[in-house]
Amino acid sequence: MTTTNDQKQDDQVHIELDRNEASFKEMFLHCDDISYRLIEIGTSGQRGMVIFVSNLVKQDLVDAVILRELVGGLRDVESVSIDQIKSQLVTASDVRTITSLSEAAQDIISGRAVLVIDHDDVVLSMDVLGWEHRGVEKSENEVSIRGSQQAFTENLMNNVALVRRFIRDTRLKVERNVIGDVTKTPYIILYMEGLVAKTLVSEVKQKLKNSKIDKVLDSGNLVDSLRENIISPFPIINRTERPDRVAALLLEGRVIILLDNSPIALSMPSLLVEYLQVPEDYYENYFLQSFIRLLRYVAFALSLTVPSLYVALVGYHHELIPGSMMQSIMSQRVGIPLPTIIEVFVMELTFEVLREAGLRLPRAIGQAISIVGALVIGQAAVQAKLVMATTVIVVATTGITSFTLPGYGLSSAVRLLRFPLLLLTGFLGLFGFSIGIFFILIHLVSLQSFGVIYTGSLAPRTWQDIKDTFFRGPGQNQIHIPWRGARHHLDHDEAPN
Repeated sequence: MTTTNDQKQDDQVHIELDRNEASFKEMFLHCDDISYRLIEIGTSGQRGMVIFVSNLVKQDLVDAVILRELVGGLRDVESVSIDQIKSQLVTASDVRTITSLSEAAQDIISGRAVLVIDHDDVVLSMDVLGWEHRGVEKSENEVSIRGSQQAFTENLMNNVALVRRFIRDTRLKVERNVIGDVTKTPYIILYMEGLVAKTLVSEVKQKLKNSKIDKVLDSGNLVDSLRENIISPFPIINRTERPDRVAALLLEGRVIILLDNSPIALSMPSLLVEYLQVPEDYYENYFLQSFIRLLRYVAFALSLTVPSLYVALVGYHHELIPGSMMQSIMSQRVGIPLPTIIEVFVMELTFEVLREAGLRLPRAIGQAISIVGALVIGQAAVQAKLVMATTVIVVATTGITSFTLPGYGLSSAVRLLRFPLLLLTGFLGLFGFSIGIFFILIHLVSLQSFGVIYTGSLAPRTWQDIKDTFFRGPGQNQIHIPWRGARHHLDHDEAPN
């Protein structure tokens, strides 16, 4: 108990400036980017010191708002206090007093300036942030033909401002906190009061509070702590870099997490249908967008099943293929040394390698590598009699259909599941294919995201619940993810209208 009290006393701001200066310099030993500016306040001759990280603050703001006011401020006084300086001299908008040295040190490394004066056991922390950051740019990963083209940046408060521009309502709540024992990364929780379930907000806060994370460098580091120990290739926490999509999800009762230094927002709970919907579904003619949405569902099914069905039909069930088509396939197999399952597996792996190479290379070169590389390798493999031309067509079709999925998380899950399903089919034919699809469906219907059934909107209780799942009906001019029948953990009086 004595040790604890001693530690608390050592952490308290001392009344002598020299002792406080020594404590800060000990904490920031070998930190050459920390600036210590010793000054005399007004004509009193009282000493003070402003401490800040030179690369994180706006230097002219420090000079104008702090140093100039302190040096040329109060005159004809014998001494000043922190309270006087706070109320009469410093013109910064965000100012707070601190009595703890460790808390003051945390503010310094977060980009604030701290003022310590002699004969006062309180320090003043001022917001003078001014580091370089990327401006608002066009969304690169979630391309939209119509609607807002803005994307989040790595600046946390700028991202909050982008959301505020879409929702100008006092019910939009913004709660700030810090996570990461080492990185101390700021994050913000957004939700719409009255539209979100209180139990959902509490659950998200509790999971973040209980997470034992030392290093948080991106919002993706938080996903494992929020996934409720669920092992699944499917994304049960949605992510987006678009402010307009975040605004739409907030209006649907979601909780959003924004993390400093990350341009990706996390949304929860999540439904499977979210990954097959895009913002322009609600900005264009509903007949056209309903048709395109149905195409996405078809593409989702094809990207998962086409390679396996091809292997099952060609390798095991010839009787299901029309005679003329079977003759064409058999003529192509003349001289091919590899079985069909190996052909498809190798070509799928090659396609994935080319896709990954295209992502890691510069954009102009990457596109050429992924497209031209696939064409050249496929054509060369056919001419060398290593694979059939039909196999190349099947793999290319699978790749194209996977590109139609707007959600990267769902696309990744399909790419991953395609290989075990292909192996099951290669060994057991349609029986293995059926087993694989059966287990995927069982897994999907068993998934929950914060108490919400992941596929609940695909099995609605009423026609009203399915109205925005497979197609967009007339009059639906904003994103609407069906909740009723899917949201089981919410109290009835908390469900949005």
